[in-house]
Amino acid sequence: MDIRQFAVQHDLKITRGPDEGTEIIPGRIGQSHIFAYDDERLGVVIMPDSGSSNYWTAARKAFEKAGMMITQNGDEEGVAVFDPKSREQVKLALRYAGVRKPKSLSPKRAAALEKARAVATRNRALKSSVQRAQIEPRNDQVAAGDTQGHPDETDSKSREKLSCTVEEALVHSLETAVGANRLEA
Repeated sequence: MDIRQFAVQHDLKITRGPDEGTEIIPGRIGQSHIFAYDDERLGVVIMPDSGSSNYWTAARKAFEKAGMMITQNGDEEGVAVFDPKSREQVKLALRYAGVRKPKSLSPKRAAALEKARAVATRNRALKSSVQRAQIEPRNDQVAAGDTQGHPDETDSKSREKLSCTVEEALVHSLETAVGANRLEA
């Protein structure tokens, strides 16, 4: 089994290694990763950033117990070869390299997320309607000669007109949103 088949079977991501450009499955523990050792076997590199030999020592003991062959044994890092058909060896290689499957949303969570996005979109539309209402003058304000659309601090009638405009914009936006909900259903 080659590394591509292994990645597809376990739903993992393949990238190119930084040094030689070989295909690897990157891990989250330092520079640990899984690579193609030969036509039938894969290798796992354990290279933690901890600066301690404890992690590699624990990994090496677990690998040896599962029957994996240790090909490089350094003080803080090493390489082991494993059979991709052995569930126990695969589980250990993935665990100690820190390789994880990409997370996927359940259908229930995806529906909840879609609903939240729809609400957020409606809220943004409502907010922009309110902002436009505060900036743009109403037709009766233009007819009365108040073309600026912004009330003077001392003019309470203009402030009342503006607050009515905001209220009208809110009502209009809500009616539009409710109408859109009816169309969706």
